[in-house]
Amino acid sequence: MIQALLFDLDDTLYTENEFALSGYRAVAREAAARGECEYETAYDCMQTTFSVVSRKEVFPRLLARFPGLNMTLDDMVRVYREHVPEISLYPGYRSLLEELGKNYRLGMITDGLPYVQRGKVSALGIEGLFEKIIYSWDYGEERQKPHLYPFALMLETFRIEPQSALFVGDNPEKDGIGAQEAGMIYVRVAHPGMENNKTLPWERGRPRRRIINEIGLDISRPDIGNGRRPRLFIDAGGDDCAPTADYFVIESLLQLPDMLLQLPRILK
Repeated sequence: MIQALLFDLDDTLYTENEFALSGYRAVAREAAARGECEYETAYDCMQTTFSVVSRKEVFPRLLARFPGLNMTLDDMVRVYREHVPEISLYPGYRSLLEELGKNYRLGMITDGLPYVQRGKVSALGIEGLFEKIIYSWDYGEERQKPHLYPFALMLETFRIEPQSALFVGDNPEKDGIGAQEAGMIYVRVAHPGMENNKTLPWERGRPRRRIINEIGLDISRPDIGNGRRPRLFIDAGGDDCAPTADYFVIESLLQLPDMLLQLPRILK
């Protein structure tokens, strides 16, 4: 029986790109305050680089665009990391977490600089919704997911067996591998337009397909419009359609209540 629901943070509960753009706005405000450029021009430069080129080129290209700017690369990184984020949960997720917390113990494991991740949690106003939040870098960057340590620490904190925990995250190579190695059920949330198409190591070389069960409707069909319940996929291999592992794919956390009701039958 599932007793604890554990979650990743970035791109699972909110869109990480939202944090990046919030950081660029903070850097643009600082750059404008120091002179040599206008806020809109600086922000547009960073936003375009982020969208068209890559994240790592954002600040170097801003400095190249405004060589007289009274800011260094270190200044920009500091402002970006220390700013108060303007971010929000995916629609409906706050009330969902509140409801789930009535029947399950909720935890979170998140990677990254602890003070940055804590700033995100604070900005989202969700700290009180979780019984335990593990910032993996508090224990060393080398212990970030998929390292077994944060998963084992959560199980130890909750004093539950691995099979009593379900981990939800967007990244199969970090969340999936870590949860599976810890013995947990892994649920991959693949928000439309943001799905990571990498396969898990144990899937390589074996047949893989997606099966739609009776919980949802295939919203990719043109005759099904918005407002219908999202799809629930079970990743499966082989002719008998049995799950190759305790690994499921959903398109929204709003599917979790239905999935949890169906889980005992699915895992038979």
